[in-house]
Amino acid sequence: VVEVETDATAAADDMLATMGEGGTVVNMLSNSSLTHALLTAMKAQSLAGAFPVVSTGVTEDDIDSLGSLLRNQYLAMPYFQAMDSTQNTILLGAMEGFYGSDYQVTANMEAAYSAVDYWAEAAEA
Repeated sequence: VVEVETDATAAADDMLATMGEGGTVVNMLSNSSLTHALLTAMKAQSLAGAFPVVSTGVTEDDIDSLGSLLRNQYLAMPYFQAMDSTQNTILLGAMEGFYGSDYQVTANMEAAYSAVDYWAEAAEA
């Protein structure tokens, strides 16, 4: 476990020292500026391609600002608006009908929408 909140460069140094045999970095930072600092420090240490990185707090909005720092990485979030599925098309249509076409749907909104939908299915059963 490496503490990033204080110094991303020191965190990258710790990774280099402790992961000499390889491994996977699990980035659980939910702050995009900390994630940017960590990935930049990893790139400076040539760790960016050496270890797979799984980020759990990177949102769809963060992807553009992080850009090439996310190359060859895994993003694990419960929802991305750009997903192409029937369920997502239904959700986006419902939100657009109510809020307008410029409305951005987030993972938390999708979870709330799905929770109400699941409750309705259970109540009808």
